[in-house]
Amino acid sequence: MDRPTFCISYKMQIQMGKYLSITILLFTLFSCGETIQINKSELNHIYDDILSTDSLTRKYYLLDSIDKFETKAIKQSDTTYFIADYGGVENGVWTDKIHDSLVIITEERLNSISKADPFPMTLPHYRFSLPYFSKDKQSFIIYYDHYCGSLCAEYSLRLYKLIDGKWTFVKSYFSLIS
Repeated sequence: MDRPTFCISYKMQIQMGKYLSITILLFTLFSCGETIQINKSELNHIYDDILSTDSLTRKYYLLDSIDKFETKAIKQSDTTYFIADYGGVENGVWTDKIHDSLVIITEERLNSISKADPFPMTLPHYRFSLPYFSKDKQSFIIYYDHYCGSLCAEYSLRLYKLIDGKWTFVKSYFSLIS
C-alpha cells in the first residue's frame, strides 16, 4: 500500500518539477526579451559622451556588425540591464549612421582597404554593442571595442552613469588593453 502512494507522490513531484521548469523558462524568456526604447538623438548623445576625444576630430570606422547583439540582458551585481531597442539596426547590423565621426563599414571592406600587412596597417575603428540600460535609464553597460593602431586597442565591458546630463564612465568590468 505504501508503494502506490510513493509512486503517485513521485509522479506528482516529476509533474511539479516540469511545471516549475516551464515557469522558470518562460520567466527567463520574457525578462530577457525586455528592451529599453531609445531614439537616434539619445544614441548619438551617448556616443558623443563615450567616444575618445581624437575620434571627434577625425573620421573613424564603425564595424557594421553589432557586438553581442544576441545578448538581450546583462545582470551585474543587483541590477539587470536590458538591451536598447533602436530602429537603426537590422539583424545585428547598423543600418543608420549613429554619429558624425563614424563611418559604417563591413569587416571585409575594412580588411580590404588595409595595407598588405593588416596587423599594423588596419585603420582605426570601433565596434560597439547597443547600450544595455537599467530600468530607470540612469546607467548603462556597453561592450566597447576600439582599435587605434599597432599596440593601441581596448576591448571592455563599461559601465556609464548619467551625471549632470552627461554619460560618465564609472568602471570596466573587464578590460583588455594594449
